[in-house]
Amino acid sequence: MKRTLFTILAALTLCVGVCAQTATRRQNSKESLTKRATRMADELKLDDATQAWFVPIYAEYLDTLQAVSRRARITDANGKRKQQKELTDLEASQQLLNSFAAEEQAVALKRAYYERLKEKLTPQQLLTLFTRSDRPAMPRPQQGQMRPGGNFQRGGMEMGGFGD
Repeated sequence: MKRTLFTILAALTLCVGVCAQTATRRQNSKESLTKRATRMADELKLDDATQAWFVPIYAEYLDTLQAVSRRARITDANGKRKQQKELTDLEASQQLLNSFAAEEQAVALKRAYYERLKEKLTPQQLLTLFTRSDRPAMPRPQQGQMRPGGNFQRGGMEMGGFGD
């Protein structure tokens, strides 16, 4: 009897820990999206009133866009994303079709948010918003420097044949 009670108590404790971790991860994701939206508002040089209006809408947009992207992935039984070389031919085909559908949904989503955001943002701000990637840009190597992949950057020199 004690053993069964101890096992039930241990399982319950484990479940509570997993649920708390999931809630924390979800909250961190929401905070991250809000920070990204605030950075974008700063980049667009929005006033305080417009920023207060913009940040929740843009965070919602980013969250929805991520959800569309996540649904397109093929996952294994554990919910982990499968690598391309692990996919069967049928799964690879399905991955492509899912990707096409996700791209179409993303474009429709961008159009819908464009309509919402154009009420208070200028066309230049909208262009920045929808064309800028949220990933930090890698600095371009200067002439004579190595690229991150190891390729040498040759500034202005053509790679000619023999006798040049």
